[in-house]
Amino acid sequence: MKKLMILFLLLVLIGCVAQINQVLDARAIEEEVCVEDCETDRTELLSQFSIYNTRLEEIKNGIAPERTAQDVNVFYANTIYNRDEIITSDPITGNYDILSFIPAQDFSEVITRASYIFRYCVIGETCENPIIDPSFDLMEFDFGFNSSGGFTTYTLGISGIETTKVSIRFVIDEEQVWYEMIEYDLDGGNFEYVVYSDGIYQKYYYSSDEIYYFRYIDTFTNENFIYQSNETGTWTINYNPDTQYSYKKEESGNLTVKKMDGMELIVQLDKEGVEYTISLNFNLIDGWDQFLSSQLEQPYYSILYNNGDEVFTDYTFYKYSPTLRHTSLIGKIILSETELQNYVFPQGFTYEVSIEDLLQEMTILQDEQYPYDTFGFKEEDILATIKELQAKFIG
Repeated sequence: MKKLMILFLLLVLIGCVAQINQVLDARAIEEEVCVEDCETDRTELLSQFSIYNTRLEEIKNGIAPERTAQDVNVFYANTIYNRDEIITSDPITGNYDILSFIPAQDFSEVITRASYIFRYCVIGETCENPIIDPSFDLMEFDFGFNSSGGFTTYTLGISGIETTKVSIRFVIDEEQVWYEMIEYDLDGGNFEYVVYSDGIYQKYYYSSDEIYYFRYIDTFTNENFIYQSNETGTWTINYNPDTQYSYKKEESGNLTVKKMDGMELIVQLDKEGVEYTISLNFNLIDGWDQFLSSQLEQPYYSILYNNGDEVFTDYTFYKYSPTLRHTSLIGKIILSETELQNYVFPQGFTYEVSIEDLLQEMTILQDEQYPYDTFGFKEEDILATIKELQAKFIG
């Protein structure tokens, strides 16, 4: 009987514990930074931060190996280039479908901001910091770093009244990599919290009950979820690495479905009102050998040629170059619903995806519970979670 009672009590206790949502709930970092061996000497810290940045560059190069390669391309307007002059070696940096580079990119900001204070301030002395807006006073600050990482905290104020607090912590060594950055107004206004740990990146921002956002990226699988709310409405973006589909859903009713091949876009279907737009990555399609980079009178439009003749004239072409090491030529065509039903991919399109596939994915996207049910929470939970975090730090 006692065993049964103990088992019952355990089940009750387990049931009472709030379940942690792996996507929405912020990672808790319990580790301390430079507890006993904190360095505060400016000269020593400049050397230490050089080591941090070297380690971060190694991480970035591991994510995008070609980001520092010598081969780059710059395409000038009203100039025809051969197809083989296009470089596509770095599809990761600047890729807003596959977001695996963003955590490392944000880590650069964390390290830079962590160094602001020690570069210009000495603990125990008044600080005239040229980095901070002169309308604010630097009222208190602290910092300390060792070979693994460290922290910076400071408080800003106006006329002797505290207004904003900033706290940064990070570790970047051979054992682990994580960071946490918090900035918030003490009056309950702007709040931002960024945390990266165990390959998971989360970013929370709040300005008002109408303006806030949340971002989640799993750097191991490339799964991501973004929620944004502003004066014009809300929208979500999410990527499913298992199916390689990316989705965007706007409160206005506009919908986007993208089919990816690794890091590359294959085809995109947009629905806006009664019109559909198909976008194809012509880097992956045969039937052309040259392109006009862009036109002076229409600077965003390109033209494709094959053996000197203009081809694929039903499409409008855009040159997309997030970096000088990767350029895509995207061809777009706008269709009515009837035209979409009769649409046929160009002859050089060889991927196993159909218009029916894209429309099926768009049907899933139209469900009002999508994508929240996929990640195990409700839309209203996003704002509630951000405000709980804000209350936790402001007190």
